[in-house]
Amino acid sequence: MIIEEDTDNGVYAISLVTTPATGEEFVMLSEQKPIDLKFAEVSKDERLLLGLVLQPNQKIYRRDANGEEYEIFFREETIKKAAQLYLQNQHQHNVTFEHQTEIEGVTMVESWIVADSQKDKSAAYGKEYPVGSWIAVLKVNDPKMWEDFKANSTIKGFSLEGLFTPKKQVTEMSAVEKLNYLRSII
Repeated sequence: MIIEEDTDNGVYAISLVTTPATGEEFVMLSEQKPIDLKFAEVSKDERLLLGLVLQPNQKIYRRDANGEEYEIFFREETIKKAAQLYLQNQHQHNVTFEHQTEIEGVTMVESWIVADSQKDKSAAYGKEYPVGSWIAVLKVNDPKMWEDFKANSTIKGFSLEGLFTPKKQVTEMSAVEKLNYLRSII
């Protein structure tokens, strides 16, 4: 999947879901203190969710409206661009539950691309993500909603909502398209 220039492509919301397509569950940072991070003071109940939004080259199963099954994946450069556009377009307040219901009072407060798996901030919370992965931290502002999230253990991770353009694979290209593609990457 790619993001085409001069389009509305990209991520426009993060959804809290029971079955994240990435297979990664988020970490609820409540009464947990970071292991190696140097904070002046850590709140006893931060109401933060930390997790994976996208991982480079991870195959994600999909089925279209006609029942046709396929897999998609995102390259590092597409993930980086999607993360940047998400914030540039001021979508950090766009959060849904199971891609159905908008949730008020949940905001993305941190977002980064992993540069080093072992030294990444997420490692302090027992997570290790590949280089190029997009990690996010969402703040749940409403204490009652936070208690509901903690009590509802079926919410496991993040999923994204967005528009992307499928890029043809070389194996699907005609001979002329393959030649032009190979010329473009040399």
